[in-house]
Amino acid sequence: MGDGVNYSQLESIALQGSDVYAAGYEMNPSKVLVAMYWKNGVSVPITDGSQPSYCYGLVVTKNDVHTAGMVLLPAGHSAAVYWKNTTAYPLTPATSFASANDITLSGNDIYITGYEQTLPNKAAVKYWKNGAAYPLTDGRYSATGLDIEVAGGDVYVAGMEENAKGVKVAKYWRNGSPTILSDGVFTSYAMSIKVLGSDVYVAGIEYMSGGIASVKYWKNGAKISITDGGYEAWTYGMDIR
Repeated sequence: MGDGVNYSQLESIALQGSDVYAAGYEMNPSKVLVAMYWKNGVSVPITDGSQPSYCYGLVVTKNDVHTAGMVLLPAGHSAAVYWKNTTAYPLTPATSFASANDITLSGNDIYITGYEQTLPNKAAVKYWKNGAAYPLTDGRYSATGLDIEVAGGDVYVAGMEENAKGVKVAKYWRNGSPTILSDGVFTSYAMSIKVLGSDVYVAGIEYMSGGIASVKYWKNGAKISITDGGYEAWTYGMDIR
């Protein structure tokens, strides 16, 4: 993946039968980042490169590739966008500051999470169901949704929201109801969420007192440390079987 010449980055991966799909972005010869996906290593640009674009989330059905990300627009704006194959469906207006960070499907419904700015340097966590927006925070503090899962008819979103002291706090929301995962002393992020039966698993990172990020996961809110903070470590996804 990637041509080995221009900068590229992968953000998500999915399997469909014997095919391997990955999504991310790559710099074109004009030095513009282009959202794209790769199928078995063959690149498929999602946008035309006229504006910088990023792809963060990916899910594949039998006939279609569904991706989510953002497009940078004039005057510093950014729109959260969903793509079906290479057809774009903006989730926010061209005057917004927003991003779509993850996508999942449940039956015929498309769920996407991310953020949209509400005030300068403040943003609300949102998810979109078939394009309709559902805010999960009120936008008084900076916040973002990073992963979305639908299980048993419930919508789970993992991410972070700053507290009144400006510290980023790992959280997840179930149908809009928040569960706080970290104590708000050090920066933390909930990066990925999975539901298995009645158990909710969240993977993420938490900074230690020395300013080093360590990997954690939470099972039903109870924290389990994966790394000890001796060295910088991050996690971006998880799976439960």
